[in-house]
Order: sequence, then C-alpha cells, then structure tokens
Amino acid sequence: MKKYLVIGAVLGMFFSKAQSSDSLKTSNKVTFSAYAELFYTYDFNEPGNHIRQNFLYSYNRHNEMNLNLGLVKAN
Repeated sequence: MKKYLVIGAVLGMFFSKAQSSDSLKTSNKVTFSAYAELFYTYDFNEPGNHIRQNFLYSYNRHNEMNLNLGLVKAN
C-alpha cells in the first residue's frame, strides 16, 4: 500500500494538470436574477374583514394576492 502511495505522489508531481489561462479570465459582467412565490386565496364564506381562520399561518387573507417568498440576486 505504501508503494502505491509513493508511486502516486511521484506521478502526481510530473503529470499534474494546472489551471488553463482561459479559466482565469474574468469578465466584468453582472447578472441579475429573481424568484417570487405568489399565492392567491379565495374563501367561499367571504369574510367581511378579509381574514380567514387564525390557525392558518400565512394563507389567512381572503381574496388577495400575496407574496410568500421573494428573492433578488445580483452576481
């Protein structure tokens, strides 16, 4: 086993691959991306104050479009 490790280390020194110069080129390009998770809830009981049962955590608004998760990324 020790012999294989020594042979691997010696071959690794002579046949190692370095990064090519193409991978080091960087451009000054900025990209933007966005993600939004929207939901709409309608309650057929039509509550007057637009609020449904309070045991629902984030889906308790009646007849409204709401944002559940929004993400904007600049890279």
